[in-house]
Amino acid sequence: MFSFLVICLEALRLTSASFDVYYSETFIFAVILFFAFYSCIGHLFEIYVSKRVSDIFSILPSALLYFLLSKTDFPHIGVAAIIAAVLRIAIVSAPKIKTVIMAGSFVLCVVALYLHFQKNAVFVGKESKNLLFVFLLILVLSAIQKILCEQKEAFPFLFFMILGLIVLAIPKPERPIDFSKALEAGNRFISSFNYYMPDIFGNGTYKTGYSNLGVTGGKVSLSDSTQLTLRILDRPYYVYEDDKGTKRKRRRVVYLSGGRGSEKAQIVSFVNFLYRNNVDKDTASLFSEIDSMEIEYEYLKTQDEIAPLNALKLETLGKKVEGGTGKSVHKKGYDLNVTYMNIDYGSPYLERLIRQETKEDNYEAIPYEEAVDYFRRTYGPNLSDYVSKAEYDSACKIGFFKEMLKPYLETKGASDRIKELSKELTYGLSCDYDKCRAIEAYLRQYKYSTDVESIGNTTYDMNTSEGASALSERFLFETGEGYCIHYTSSMIMLLRLSGIPARVSVGYHYMFPFEKENSYDVSGRCAHAWPEAYIENVGWVPFEPTSAYRSQEENSWKRVRAEETEQEQYGYEPSHAPVITPNEADSDAGDNKKKSLAYELIRVVLPVIGSVVVILLTLIFGTKIIGKIRYNMAPPDKKLEIDVTRIKKLIRKKSKESFTDRGLLSDYVKQIPTEHQARAKEVFGAYYRLIYGGEGALPITDEDVKKAREFYDILITVINYLI
Repeated sequence: MFSFLVICLEALRLTSASFDVYYSETFIFAVILFFAFYSCIGHLFEIYVSKRVSDIFSILPSALLYFLLSKTDFPHIGVAAIIAAVLRIAIVSAPKIKTVIMAGSFVLCVVALYLHFQKNAVFVGKESKNLLFVFLLILVLSAIQKILCEQKEAFPFLFFMILGLIVLAIPKPERPIDFSKALEAGNRFISSFNYYMPDIFGNGTYKTGYSNLGVTGGKVSLSDSTQLTLRILDRPYYVYEDDKGTKRKRRRVVYLSGGRGSEKAQIVSFVNFLYRNNVDKDTASLFSEIDSMEIEYEYLKTQDEIAPLNALKLETLGKKVEGGTGKSVHKKGYDLNVTYMNIDYGSPYLERLIRQETKEDNYEAIPYEEAVDYFRRTYGPNLSDYVSKAEYDSACKIGFFKEMLKPYLETKGASDRIKELSKELTYGLSCDYDKCRAIEAYLRQYKYSTDVESIGNTTYDMNTSEGASALSERFLFETGEGYCIHYTSSMIMLLRLSGIPARVSVGYHYMFPFEKENSYDVSGRCAHAWPEAYIENVGWVPFEPTSAYRSQEENSWKRVRAEETEQEQYGYEPSHAPVITPNEADSDAGDNKKKSLAYELIRVVLPVIGSVVVILLTLIFGTKIIGKIRYNMAPPDKKLEIDVTRIKKLIRKKSKESFTDRGLLSDYVKQIPTEHQARAKEVFGAYYRLIYGGEGALPITDEDVKKAREFYDILITVINYLI
């Protein structure tokens, strides 16, 4: 059951990001514990009722568990209770369940190996991954033995269980053997060929990882090699309240772009945009904040500076880093400290501000001193620490952005059919932002696949319109499937054809885990490309057309003001709660419930125990009442049969010696005290007359039934006294 759950959750995670709330070891172990709980209840009920009835009634507490847990801070555990109940019914009702489990063990093993080697699956966590493969080994070894030995099992299943537990108990070193030097050398060698000469290793397949904009658009395989290590001070998740007032977590997502460095013009544009819309400190905190991050290069070789979007300042060894490309190649151990503006591009507040921004060339930038003061009042730090007056004034010059944006409007190589598609997608839309969203939504309908054939050995430069056109043309009108470079190239060209400047960003898309750690490894499988559109008077805005990734709205922090209540105005149901910042994420100050974990457990456990007791008593007394009614309504011969069955059951249950039922009533007589054996023979004689007497035998009378009933009552008293 554990193996089945872990593999199913991993498969769901790879196909959809909406299962994140259930993608945890806590959820899996909760399902297993509930399953065990229902099984124990089933065995308890089976003492008093039939197995089928006990199986059905054993899952009744699941409804109460779901209801109680949905009112706590652990609603997903309530879902675990329901899933465990469904699995329990499936197991007990499945025909030939042992054969199903034996065959299923091989299927699960094959699927797990495929996900591990082909999809770089993480299987929820380190501990669950270890347990998964040990459990699969146990199941497969036991199944193989059963097939080879047929009915003659050399070892029972318990033997394999003990073997697996020993494997789990063997101490493991905290750090694996350090192959860093060999890996680094091999990684550099392979990466160089994989990205710049991908066809050397056959079929145009290359490993994912950070590279330049030259791509073939062919097959890729995911690489689990760590390329960056991130360190942050804040928690790796945001906390928000849903419409029921329940606190929920949402994992942080960061886009790390290479070759950009700190973009002064972007910061200047965004600050003026906020100022022009009278955005105060409280409003700005709903969708933006100043963050910091330490980035260490691991198995990565590049001159590019890799940093989060909207970087304000980059430093290495206490020295400021200028530009997006270093003078020499950065190797393992290169360390960057980055201060950046973290922006929630999925926030409905920001989206509303962007939509209402009009295209006007007569906007006058605010003076540098006023911008510095506004930035300090809104975010805290001084803008002068990041942008000098000369840089600010340069970015504010008339015509600066128009000149800068010319290369990002190039459409050379675009075919007539992609031009027609661009017109069709943006028809009737006047707002550039709405055009971007329409194109993004259209592309997210395409199938995501890394198994795409390239056209010959051609390498396309995504930074040129010819390269982007070639990639998008095939993706949109021929294959209909691809990965990030295909989605990005397509959106770049569709945006440019709509008159919107667009550029491609390459780097990494990293989703932090729910658990806070000292550092976070960014592997080659996180390498990503995405488009950015220039919204006039706003700046560069990233979009996510790749269907395998969450959209900006799905990654939103969901910060909402308390006084705002209209769902239609903001795009999602407001929480009616104060804004929760990362520093307040785990604080109980804003929590009106103030319930301890112990209290929550008691509030759930006691009613469940009570429900089990009530169900058990109902089964016991209900069975007795139903049995009594059936007995009273039965004819004499049926009553005698019931009484004899109960007498035999009582003798078997209370017999001190080991007793085997051979089908002979004389064996039962020997188990009865001598002074009562005559009564037993008389009752059993009437029963034999009923079974073997035939048509000529005397019928069973009420007197026969009365004697059997009296003997049963005597037997209860005598046997209980002897025991």
